[in-house]
Amino acid sequence: MKKFSLAITIILLVLGSIGPFAASTAAASSQSELAIGDKASGEISEENGEQIYKIDLLEAGRLTVNISSYFEHMDVQLHDFNGEEIWDSSVLYGEENNPEKWSNQVDLEAGTYLLTIKQGNWGVTTGSYIVEADFKPAENNEVEPNNGTEIAQLLTLDEQTVQGFLSWSDSVDYYKVQLPQAGKLTVNASSYFEHADVQLYDVNGEEVWNDSILYGEEYNPQKLSRQVDLEAGTYFIKINKGNWGDTTGTYTLGTVFQAAENNEVEPNNGTEIAQLLTLNDKSVKGFLSWSDSEDYYKVVLPKAGQVRINISSYFEHMDIQLLDTDRNELLDSSVTYGKENDPQKWSEEKELEAGTYYIKISKGNWGDTTGTYLLNVEDPSTLKAFTDVSDRYKEAVGHLVQEDITQGLTNTMFGTRNKIKRIDAAVLLAKALKLDLQSSKEAGFKDVPSRAKDAVNALVEKDILNGKSKERFGANDNLTRGEMALMIKRAYELEGSGVNLSFTDVSDRYELAVKSLVKNKITQGKTAISYGTGSPITRGEMAIFLFRAGSLKY
Repeated sequence: MKKFSLAITIILLVLGSIGPFAASTAAASSQSELAIGDKASGEISEENGEQIYKIDLLEAGRLTVNISSYFEHMDVQLHDFNGEEIWDSSVLYGEENNPEKWSNQVDLEAGTYLLTIKQGNWGVTTGSYIVEADFKPAENNEVEPNNGTEIAQLLTLDEQTVQGFLSWSDSVDYYKVQLPQAGKLTVNASSYFEHADVQLYDVNGEEVWNDSILYGEEYNPQKLSRQVDLEAGTYFIKINKGNWGDTTGTYTLGTVFQAAENNEVEPNNGTEIAQLLTLNDKSVKGFLSWSDSEDYYKVVLPKAGQVRINISSYFEHMDIQLLDTDRNELLDSSVTYGKENDPQKWSEEKELEAGTYYIKISKGNWGDTTGTYLLNVEDPSTLKAFTDVSDRYKEAVGHLVQEDITQGLTNTMFGTRNKIKRIDAAVLLAKALKLDLQSSKEAGFKDVPSRAKDAVNALVEKDILNGKSKERFGANDNLTRGEMALMIKRAYELEGSGVNLSFTDVSDRYELAVKSLVKNKITQGKTAISYGTGSPITRGEMAIFLFRAGSLKY
């Protein structure tokens, strides 16, 4: 308890003489000071029927008043210094040798308050009493005043947890949240009192959600956590008193933000502003949110043929329609039960005439209907059907073929299990990075064939690769998994801080590179304890590494 938090001056007056209690009839008075925890004895008599105590609170917190009355009927009132009544109560049935105990609490802001003890209006209304005041600071760190959107306290995303305080005279607090980009906002709140309401609004006052925290206790808070997918912008969190029970006390509030990292071109919520998709291009990452319920994409087919639409949904329910220019529905389907870390994949082919078409992605009508998704459109006739590509490699190999990074060893064999030479890996990586292969200076290696010189020169110039010696690149040596880790880390500028490796075969040379691959979920190693640092990497494994690393930007 803080002894300095509360100063109580006792002023004993007949009819009162302070502030709103001033009376025209003067009477004998006495005054003294009472420190927190001390007890003051008073006497109500016919001559001195009312006594007023001035209470100065130096900070916000909970004031407790305890009274022992040795007579039958006294009235107890608490007012602020402007005369606004906080409580009006009575202490009944006290006796000379058997006092009646009375206690009341109230959450108050810093300021001056007046406690009045006076005669009741029936029974024995004079006698002695003992009064004691106690105080517990709220220790809130909110920035007052913050009771409106214009003066809302700014919350720093992911960093700041504020302790707020609702009191007798402060019924609402506002906090401002600024989202620099689209993503998922999580609001975490804990209430130490019985009933608090929590709302989230956009900058125009539209309610995003409205919830309550119920049955919190002083030492047993109730917690609330709400998530919502939002567009970039300003939002307000409103904390206010509930409409029943104990509605004042302390609470904590914090926010967490996860960027969607979508690369769709907004606005794209209609056919006139639909985003153009190119056949066999990389997937676009889209985002449906609280205020964005649909996205449109345009596909232009220069000739008739088969078209395949591929979607990965990271939320529970989305709808997909394919429309022609007259908005006739050519396809209507849904993708269901996607999860944030376990997307649901959907694919469908359609025979179409040459022309313009629209793909509409919209919220479903049940479950979680907002979040991110991946979308791309393929011309299946341009994709090769390799007989040695299992489901494990299918997406990665398909991506490399679509991007013209490689076309496989033959029309039917990708060479998934084949070891890959350093020279071939260099060519694939340079294509994947879309490097300028014309302007790089000569690296000086004598074992690099002309077909790969430009790729090797560009990678060496960017410090992504180096040779076995000054004149030898090691063109025909098999690329190891350790060397691949170094290439991927440097090429995609990955970092691996905070990762603890369980692999026993990773030397200091490769440690940071392997950590970066594990952190970015590009690989988890051969086994729990073996990364396979010195093992030759296969073409299938390299396809996966390149695909996953290249997908990080989405």
